[in-house]
Amino acid sequence: MSRKAGVFGYSLAAAVAVLAILQWLGSTSGAAWLAIWLALALAVLAATVYASHRLEGTPRATTGEARLVAALDQVSDAYLVFDADDKLVAANRQFAQMFDPDAAPGRIGITFREMCTTIVNGDSRYKDDASRRAAIERRMQLHRNPGPPFEYHRVGGGWLRITERRLADGGTVITYTDITEAKRREAEIAASDQRFRAFADIASDWLWETDAKHRYTFFSPNAEVILGRPNRDRIGQSREEFLRRHWKTQSAEEAELFRRHLDDLAAHRPFRNLVHSYFRADGQVRMVSVSANPVRSPSGEFRGYRGVGHDVTELVALTKQAETAHQRLVQAIETLDDAFALYDAGDRLVTFNRRFREMAGPELGASVREGRSFEEILRDAVVLGIYPQADGREEQFVLERVAAHRAGRGQFVERFANKLWLRIDERRTPDGGMVWIGTDVSALVEREAELARQSKIQRALLDNIDLGISLIDSNLQVIAYNERLRALLDFPTDLLKVGMPLEDLFRFNAARGEYGPGDSEHQVALRLALARLMQPHAFERTRPDGTVLEIRGQPLPGGGFVTTYTDVTHFKRAESELRSAREQAESASHSKSMFLANMSHELRTPLNAVIGFAEIIQGEVVGPLGSPAYKEYANDIVASARHLGHVIGSILDLSKIEAGRMKLEETVISLDEAADAATRLLRSRATEGRIRLETRIPASPPRLLADSRALQQMLVNLLANAVKFTPVGGDVILSVELAADGGLVWSVRDTGIGIDAEDQARIFEPFTQVESSLTRRHDGTGLGLPLVRALIELHGGQVRLESQRGRGTQVTLHFPPERTIRSEARAVKAS
Repeated sequence: MSRKAGVFGYSLAAAVAVLAILQWLGSTSGAAWLAIWLALALAVLAATVYASHRLEGTPRATTGEARLVAALDQVSDAYLVFDADDKLVAANRQFAQMFDPDAAPGRIGITFREMCTTIVNGDSRYKDDASRRAAIERRMQLHRNPGPPFEYHRVGGGWLRITERRLADGGTVITYTDITEAKRREAEIAASDQRFRAFADIASDWLWETDAKHRYTFFSPNAEVILGRPNRDRIGQSREEFLRRHWKTQSAEEAELFRRHLDDLAAHRPFRNLVHSYFRADGQVRMVSVSANPVRSPSGEFRGYRGVGHDVTELVALTKQAETAHQRLVQAIETLDDAFALYDAGDRLVTFNRRFREMAGPELGASVREGRSFEEILRDAVVLGIYPQADGREEQFVLERVAAHRAGRGQFVERFANKLWLRIDERRTPDGGMVWIGTDVSALVEREAELARQSKIQRALLDNIDLGISLIDSNLQVIAYNERLRALLDFPTDLLKVGMPLEDLFRFNAARGEYGPGDSEHQVALRLALARLMQPHAFERTRPDGTVLEIRGQPLPGGGFVTTYTDVTHFKRAESELRSAREQAESASHSKSMFLANMSHELRTPLNAVIGFAEIIQGEVVGPLGSPAYKEYANDIVASARHLGHVIGSILDLSKIEAGRMKLEETVISLDEAADAATRLLRSRATEGRIRLETRIPASPPRLLADSRALQQMLVNLLANAVKFTPVGGDVILSVELAADGGLVWSVRDTGIGIDAEDQARIFEPFTQVESSLTRRHDGTGLGLPLVRALIELHGGQVRLESQRGRGTQVTLHFPPERTIRSEARAVKAS
């Protein structure tokens, strides 16, 4: 044997001996052993090459070494060979690939310490020199005393297994194996094992087996906990016997299920998820699910069942709850006034309510069924003309609508045939489906259209009305106005805008002198304070150009206020002129009234003298008259004087009332006596005209608090007119009654000629007579009715006239309730 062969044999024998000892110790896994065997084989080969090179030093040995290194470059592990001086003598290319070649940690001739220092200095996990020196020393300790392989976690996250072995000549072989993938699989196996153990700890399943006669031969240990009985109590018991004891059927459906299961057992058929009740020994009732397959010999002979069971009590309860909840949900959806539909992730109809079918209508109803896609239903609807907006562009409409539907664009309004408008809400579900909800908003759309129309009309009204209008919100900002406002206030085009503060308008007006002289900021502050009060206000403002504006503000219920601006310049001028004219007329009337009131004594005194001396002549008090004609003249003088006295009295009474000098002398008046006194004066005249004069007074009538002379004057004037304008054979009725409000109503009704409607409004004016052939045949001054109205109003009452041409007239005097005396005690008190 050559010296090279001897060296090789010696090295190989030493390696085999070391490996045998390590394997005998059993300290390394099988995969690790394979790596170690490979590493030592490489070491042996390297040692052989190295020894041969040392012994022979021939070119032939160098060639063999090169071949060996080339072969080792094909190995997946990295290796290094250090000599007895701890210098690197060989390295394959895998080592350079594992580490940064630029750092040259694998340079031939470098010592192990130098290589270790280079690697540690390039490791970012070491932050200072002290930590780096400590790491180098730890690695050198392992290198000086090689032990079992150890693992190294690289900076990039990978893992290496490092194996060091001493050579016979004192050198060292180091093998680097990339175990990153193995570590990952190891972590996965550990996690899987952990999950399996966790599931096993909480599992509610148990395993069981029977023999060919369906007798139980095996139960897994956890069956005792779940089923509540020791397993030994069930071993040897047949499955039918076991079920009859613990499965107490409660309904016909359960009895039928039990019978079919016995048939499956007899026929040796497999069964899946047989759910039934189980009565435990402690009285609990659980729900279990059992599945099993028949076990057969290679020849096909039935050997029994092998099965699994698990407790599904909670699952069954949850299922029932879910079914109940589902039914409630279905019922709730059915009672919705809105249309509801649910599409799955494939856009096919899953469920819908009756309202959805009703809105689809009878024509589309056949197309609406579960399983149909949204696009299919949509196309049927387009063909039936349900979407009027699709006319003439059907395919484009379908594509656009389907794209919007799949995008789940949310809420929008869509028009359908028969004036139906739906507010549609399409929302994606977490599983990719689509919820479709349609609400009938036809009435709302019509109202909005009507509101828009009304808004347009109101806008037109605002812009064309002869009033300036502004609307201010609670924050004192302009929210609406019309163009008339801009024109009245002479605002520039770019000044008045929606959203601008009211303060800016005040400041603009103050700056140009609209509010008169004074500090403009003070003027603005005063007007802002008034605006913040949000109270009704009205005032007039005269602009510098003389325009008079009437400004009225009215608060709004929700805050803010509306203000109107009216140009009252013309009205103010007319009002001034009218005021001046009225003052002149009132002055003249007052002068006239004062004159007549002051002339009362001067007029009545001579008139009374005329009447007195005429009556002396008429009665021939101082002797007979020479001629009978003188007596007739005297009669005429007395009659004319008395008539003139009556006229003057009426004029003077009206003048006193107008001048405010008429004072009532109130007494408690008997209605019977007042009626008798008034009719007594007119009785002879009525008799001469063959007119029936009647009085109607209720039994036990109340009394009246009034001026007796004024009441007598009113009744006589009314009765005189009634007698005067009633033809022969007519009726005049004086009546009194209690009004609904508690006041007293005197009425004078006749069957005379009546008054035309157009004349009734002016009949109460002084010196007014209705022109007719009949009135011209009678004396009259037109003062009777005006005096009646003045006197009744002086009493706080009212006069009312009702008449019809040719049908007669009725005049009523309404005295207020406070003048009605209902008892003697009150009458005395009133007096």
